[in-house]
Amino acid sequence: MRLDDSGGLAAFKPVAANVTFRDPSLWYETVNVDKGTADGVRVNDPVTGDGALVGQVTVAGSDFSIVTLITDHTMAEAAQVNDSTGDTGVLVPKVGNPNQLVLQYLPRDASVQTGQQVFTVGFKSGALQDLYPSGIPIGQVSYVGNDLANSGQVQVTPDADLRHLDVVQILTTPHAGSVRAQLPTG
Repeated sequence: MRLDDSGGLAAFKPVAANVTFRDPSLWYETVNVDKGTADGVRVNDPVTGDGALVGQVTVAGSDFSIVTLITDHTMAEAAQVNDSTGDTGVLVPKVGNPNQLVLQYLPRDASVQTGQQVFTVGFKSGALQDLYPSGIPIGQVSYVGNDLANSGQVQVTPDADLRHLDVVQILTTPHAGSVRAQLPTG
């Protein structure tokens, strides 16, 4: 699995983990993996699979972790479209569709088009920093339509196949003691 090393990704130590259990629900909200705190894994570590963001560690035991997937209703990520102006918004699961995400709070005049790549934004302000480093691929804009002009949102299809994850990489945090922010949901 290859990730872009720009924007601080190189500072993270990837830990490969095997998926040992998948959420049996239609929504694919969590997976269990075979790596934990003994391997340097901590709660809130970003998790990638198939070369893209798949979620974050929400429970870390000594030899296992539970990863909450980006399709879970509690998840939200700051995200940027790879367009001419780098439009940013908040990526959330699409209500009623476990295979789609919605990038919302975009400028209504954004130049977003179908097929453009969506990445994590990553930010740092003093001791506060984004949960994810910048530059992790998330998905592709799959529908723009009138939703952009009317409500400042577009649909995004995840790059990772969340239904069939077998191996993931947990990006263990590079700096102990940092305060990490997560976007509020709801």
